[in-house]
Amino acid sequence: MYKLSFNVGGTEENGFSGTINIFPNPFSTQTTLQTNIPLHNATLTVYNCYGQKIREEIINNQSTIINRGNLASGVYFYKVTGGKGQGAIEVIATGKLVITDK
Repeated sequence: MYKLSFNVGGTEENGFSGTINIFPNPFSTQTTLQTNIPLHNATLTVYNCYGQKIREEIINNQSTIINRGNLASGVYFYKVTGGKGQGAIEVIATGKLVITDK
């Protein structure tokens, strides 16, 4: 299992940068999204390989479990967006999730 980690760059206005980690990835039942970015009413959206939105949920924690649910094995893409408010900053991050059958 691999840990997917990437940096979220800030802008000159906010001087912010952060890290988002997804582990394990690939996964079979659940994985964890963990960040040092303050999230408040952020949206996690999962897309299939055709770009169709298949799941969306609100996240408010810097560590969130992503459950496989009824998703078939394969490659999926996710996007995290968050609005400003209560110490949170706007974040846009994208990445790949790989679901496998064991």
